Amino acid sequence: MKCAECGAENRDHAKFCSKCGAKLSQTNIINNNTKNDGFDNKSVLIIVGTIIVVVAIILVTCYSLGMFGGNTVGNLQSDTTKDTGVSQVSLSAFPVSEAPNLAQQVAQSGSASSVSFKGVTLNKAQVAYILSKSISMIAKGDSKGTINVGGYSYATNPHGADVSQSISNAQYVDMCNRFSSWIERNNQVPNYIGINTGGVPDMSPTKMMNMCINILIQYKNTGSLPASVAV
Repeated sequence: MKCAECGAENRDHAKFCSKCGAKLSQTNIINNNTKNDGFDNKSVLIIVGTIIVVVAIILVTCYSLGMFGGNTVGNLQSDTTKDTGVSQVSLSAFPVSEAPNLAQQVAQSGSASSVSFKGVTLNKAQVAYILSKSISMIAKGDSKGTINVGGYSYATNPHGADVSQSISNAQYVDMCNRFSSWIERNNQVPNYIGINTGGVPDMSPTKMMNMCINILIQYKNTGSLPASVAV
């Protein structure tokens, strides 16, 4: 260690300087050890700064990959049709914006007689009404409106030819208007729905609901109603 008086080097833990005889204080020992520990304030700042940069890069990478629940790269949902984040819906004010999500859930679960969706249980007739009414409202520019869903029942004698065909936007919007209006007036799904095109057979209510599901899933993915739909 160095003597504070003359600067001479002394053995570690020596009490007096071997050159000038001055007493070596504890302060000298501490200062000397501090200078020889191999680190200084500049080195510490460099290390801390490097760690911060590395952590920031990792966080940005994880977020961009959707690891924190964000949207993943390549998400095709538009801002107007993606999941609204609503955890519960109400039958008295069912959001039209949730109809595409309902359509997708029904398509994935199959043709069940009832479906549980965000806090409510819907029978087949109610699902058919919500989907057809939503298409009518979307076509009118009311995609942010709500629907009052009643206690509807399914058709007593559903029938229809159900042949494969292509239905235009104007045709299926007209069908949805008539289909949902019938349900509102009669509290029941009609036995069949006409396409209003000469020589084209009527469709069953089940085929009608499946058509609405296809329309709304396309709307969910593109943000607009399709020009036509194949049934």
